[in-house]
Amino acid sequence: MVEDHDSERYTDVVDAVSPASDGDDDPVGMRVHPGLEVGGYVIDGEIGYGGMGVVYSATHPVIGKRAAIKILRPEVSRSPVAVARFIQEARAVNQIGHPNIVDIFAYGALPDGRAYHVMDLLVGESLRRRLKRDVLHPSEAASVIGEIASALIAAHDHGFVHRDLKPDNVFLVTHDGRWPEVKLLDFGLAKLMPEHGVSAFTTKTGVMLGTPEYMSPEQARGVGVDYRTDIYALGIVMFEILAGARPFPSVGDPLATLLQHAEEPPMSLADVVSGLPDEMVQLVAAMLAKTPEARPSLAAVRTVIKRLRTTQLPTRSVAGLEMASFSQPSLPSLPPLAISPSRVGAAPMLPGDPLPGDPRLSGL
Repeated sequence: MVEDHDSERYTDVVDAVSPASDGDDDPVGMRVHPGLEVGGYVIDGEIGYGGMGVVYSATHPVIGKRAAIKILRPEVSRSPVAVARFIQEARAVNQIGHPNIVDIFAYGALPDGRAYHVMDLLVGESLRRRLKRDVLHPSEAASVIGEIASALIAAHDHGFVHRDLKPDNVFLVTHDGRWPEVKLLDFGLAKLMPEHGVSAFTTKTGVMLGTPEYMSPEQARGVGVDYRTDIYALGIVMFEILAGARPFPSVGDPLATLLQHAEEPPMSLADVVSGLPDEMVQLVAAMLAKTPEARPSLAAVRTVIKRLRTTQLPTRSVAGLEMASFSQPSLPSLPPLAISPSRVGAAPMLPGDPLPGDPRLSGL
């Protein structure tokens, strides 16, 4: 699905991804060899692999169109829920049809039953990889956040809540030296709101899906979520790309992280980065409000971002823009979790809210 411009190649399978191996080893026992035809495309080579499956680059043998093909692991393809989410992801991105969302244009299954997607082959790098080098300049951050907001507005207009927005799922596509175009990835955990139709599956009551470091307070409590959950996650991302850290200290424990989102106030962006416009600091603070009703709409976020880009943001020179020292450099990629409160009989996390149980990797 994605291909790094500096020749290290990665993909967006749901959990952490390893680059393709140069050797002949097959650690997951499911490699597809170059030359095999899948979905009308001929496999060129492997891009990367992870807990969900393997992603390959491929070329159409007649018209020469290049694509990426994500093939699920055999055990994942045997899970009805995993396959249902895989199919819903393809349906979601096609219903939304937005230029800032990666396109999936075919679905199928190999003779052995492994499901696959055929999708855009993107050249560039993930936002997570970009942040490992440095924070974004405010004008760059505004550009990225504005494009993510546009993608989310389109998704919400079609009834989908992403539920797993994070830098790992934002890709920066390079175009001949111009500032990269944003592509939002991975709608595998997307929720279809009831007023827009019936989902192919229903998340069990009390099960929280997402990545703890980016979960909204309502996700952390295991209660119902709506579009405003994505606004909170976007606020976390905006804070991170400007400050190089998230607005809560890293505690290394998913349950403690959820408690931070549910109960503790986030740090102010102004305490970490100086020289930012007050309106930008206030916007991030509003997006991180504990109650969904207090958060601005995405349309309002986009309006403020546009105004900041044209009137208040400093130029590309970072003179006068100072970073406070902080303890979370080069934040790692984070896998989503499915956390079930029923797994632990413990004290409530909040009054009336059950404490989530031990987390387990979902990949669904």
